[in-house]
Amino acid sequence: MLNLDQDDVDPRMERVVQTLGAKLECFKGVFLSDQVVDRIDRLLKEHRATWRLRGVDVPEMVAVVFPHYGFVEVLRKDLEIEGVQSAVVGFVQKFPDMTKEELTAAMFRAFPDYASKLQSNRALHAPMRRPH
Repeated sequence: MLNLDQDDVDPRMERVVQTLGAKLECFKGVFLSDQVVDRIDRLLKEHRATWRLRGVDVPEMVAVVFPHYGFVEVLRKDLEIEGVQSAVVGFVQKFPDMTKEELTAAMFRAFPDYASKLQSNRALHAPMRRPH
């Protein structure tokens, strides 16, 4: 449910993850309506703000929500394009019968600028064409 992928494991960050996981437990088994998803989003922002006041630099987080499956994954908002793509692969493996529409809706809700990042990334890595 929670994937913040910290390179250097700070014991305080481990506590951040543990307490957030405990707070998210109340959403298990709950129908993930728009109102519930909004509550999850608020909880993520409040959790980050609380820990930042305690001096812990918690990254912004987003909820990737699949209501049909009752599944929420929390990821760092600042994931690079490769991290987002890796998450997509993981979701497809976890839910092989998921429709493209469900996956697209969840990812664009969590990462609204994903399409522009993807286009920029493709432009940067596109082969150069030589003029004839």
